[in-house]
Amino acid sequence: MADAFILRLPRLAALPDASMTPVSWLRIDAHGVVTGPIGRGTLADAAIAAEGLSVRVLVPGTDVFLTAPTLPVRGAAKLLPLVPFALEDQLASDVDLLHFAVGRQRADQSLPVAVVDRSRLSACLASLQAVGIRPISLQSEASAVPANPAHTVIVIDAGCLMCRPAEGLAVTLDATPLQPALELVGLLPVGPEGSEALVSPVHGLLYVSADDWPSHQDAIEKLRGRLSSLNVQVMPEGVLPVLAAGTSSLEAINVLQGAYAPSARLTDHLVDYHWAGVAAAILLLLHGVSLGTGFWRHHQQERALDDSLRAVITTALPNSHALVQPSTARLSIEARIRVMHAAVNAGLIGALSIVADGFKGGDSTVETASYQDGRTTLTIDVPNSQVLEQLRSAASAHGWVAELQGSTPHDSRSRARVLIKEPGQ
Repeated sequence: MADAFILRLPRLAALPDASMTPVSWLRIDAHGVVTGPIGRGTLADAAIAAEGLSVRVLVPGTDVFLTAPTLPVRGAAKLLPLVPFALEDQLASDVDLLHFAVGRQRADQSLPVAVVDRSRLSACLASLQAVGIRPISLQSEASAVPANPAHTVIVIDAGCLMCRPAEGLAVTLDATPLQPALELVGLLPVGPEGSEALVSPVHGLLYVSADDWPSHQDAIEKLRGRLSSLNVQVMPEGVLPVLAAGTSSLEAINVLQGAYAPSARLTDHLVDYHWAGVAAAILLLLHGVSLGTGFWRHHQQERALDDSLRAVITTALPNSHALVQPSTARLSIEARIRVMHAAVNAGLIGALSIVADGFKGGDSTVETASYQDGRTTLTIDVPNSQVLEQLRSAASAHGWVAELQGSTPHDSRSRARVLIKEPGQ
């Protein structure tokens, strides 16, 4: 699958001057792993960089209202018409002026919904199309915050706080002051006035941009006493790599639905070229005749080659009667190669191979390693938390899972305990 182009916009609105509007972007592969540096420039620059790639757009969480009403029916065709009426009492604007997009309905019949102002969405898409960008998806940054079944994920960037609990929708708030904001979303418990601060049973994973770290460092450090655990990662180039990976998640709601779906806009550019179609059909027929003639000739050559291969196999492996047919020989050899490949890429060797990928370009060492039943436990010494994120991405790219079980700072470095699990564990 080709790489995707993730474009982050400063707002969901008209972007009138493509030469002045600052945006950022990067590329990810099919596994959500970043494949290139973060780009920054104007919208016109982004259009050039995105040429030939599928574009996914991220807009601030403050521009998209996320909620999850409970609806008694199932099926997208039946649900979407009910959403405006289910949310009418929660919205300050006229529902006729709003656009509604839905995610996957959950087992408890709650339905994730994204609500945006229709005129602002149309203006934003028009600005993108003016520079040649036609996105396949448009998502709230909050819905792109990656979900973690064991942690509440917190992202702080540009003065905003995005918080996704282990179960439930992400929310966007002003990051200042930090602790009251987390109390407001229910992440931190609130005791009686004048009592000691209560400790939450929540385990937190916090990403903060390097630009926001100085102004929030003290408040973040105080959180360690309010949460069961807190792993903080300062992102030197910003939080876009974290959000970009979340755009591939099924939990991220694509706002481009209904009248705004990409397929609906393609029809505006289709023209019925009748005679061109007839000419194309004739050329296709001639091409088919040519392919048929070539296929017959190649078939004769293949038969001659099969006879030669059969003679070679019989001479080289006289006791392997099952390999007399060339097709059988090929399948057997491929099976042996797969067995050898699986042996190299599984168990402790496979885990250490992933660690080697994650450690590229970093001064990191493995202190201890143990393996049992598809699980490898490592104690590693790393210079910074970015190496741990690289290790997690390397494991994910191979279909494995890398979990941070704890870390201890020492001498400006960190000693971390990591559990790497094979696929299916």
